Amino acid sequence: MSKGKRLRLACDLPDSDLALALSTAERPDLLRSLVETSRDALGFFPNHYHDTISYPWITERLESLPPAARVLDIRAGVSPMAVWFAKRGCFVETVDSHQIVRTPYRPLMTGLDGDI
Repeated sequence: MSKGKRLRLACDLPDSDLALALSTAERPDLLRSLVETSRDALGFFPNHYHDTISYPWITERLESLPPAARVLDIRAGVSPMAVWFAKRGCFVETVDSHQIVRTPYRPLMTGLDGDI
């Protein structure tokens, strides 16, 4: 399926909310990158408007981490954060008490050294 014609999941942030978030974001480039990473890896960007604020805020503060930096994501949940850092060359470990075990989308793993 092409990026322009993806299946809309109920848990995906609506385009109208994303447009609003992008228009008010301090770093729309980071938000756009996180949304693309999330939709590529998970099939959706979480339909929680606060994530459009918190995820770019976190990544802006940590985007200067060098490749091979170690990142620990506590209460990782279903978010694009671990994948976003791994794509930047970081070694990421996640901790979450939820009983669902997530399996990363395999095509995203191409070209990465190590595991996510």
